[in-house]
Amino acid sequence: MLKAKYAWHVHHDRLFEPLWAGGIKERRDFIKSQKPPEERTLRLSLLRQIKGSSALPSLASRTQKNIASLHKEQCKDCPWSASRQTIFTHQDTERDWCRPSQGKRVSSSRGF
Repeated sequence: MLKAKYAWHVHHDRLFEPLWAGGIKERRDFIKSQKPPEERTLRLSLLRQIKGSSALPSLASRTQKNIASLHKEQCKDCPWSASRQTIFTHQDTERDWCRPSQGKRVSSSRGF
């Protein structure tokens, strides 16, 4: 049985996601060619495979606490915040966290 591989920060508003067939290389290429230049360095530096074959518990036993602990250990000095649900830190208004380059709301649906 194949175990899914996961990565941190595949997208700006998700802490982790399973990797698809193209994996991290395909996502890096997409970031380099399609994302705004001022976002590329941050996105590329945070995108990484989660270490360890059993790094994530099974889907049934995942908790925010154990995922957050693993993230803190593997992704040091990361700007991710569980309350903001994004890697971007620029704030345009009191409520809306935004892309530094565009001043636009990052996501209307925030997921863990």
